[in-house]
Amino acid sequence: MLKPTDKVVCCCRKGQVRSVAARRILIERHGFRNVLSFGLENTDDFWKEMLFGYANHVLVVGGDAVWCLLPDYWRYKALWLDVGRDVWGNPMDYELDKLLSPMIERLVKI
Repeated sequence: MLKPTDKVVCCCRKGQVRSVAARRILIERHGFRNVLSFGLENTDDFWKEMLFGYANHVLVVGGDAVWCLLPDYWRYKALWLDVGRDVWGNPMDYELDKLLSPMIERLVKI
């Protein structure tokens, strides 16, 4: 489903841990070049609309609470990576990487 030439936007609640981890995995392990990350709660609506317009795919990285922050009209581009709430605090956390990597691997291999 995802190709390295796609424009991908990763988002989570604050845009500091889960979405950054997903972005890093796409870039470092799968050769993606056009990947951005942001927080749904702390990004201005203007910028969210710009990012949505830019993206071929929106990866929503988080639990139910994050998915609920996503506007309905974005959902046709959205793929949900349900890793739950942020308990890691660091986008380089080994456990977060171990959880996200196979989810992303499946999306890239489809």
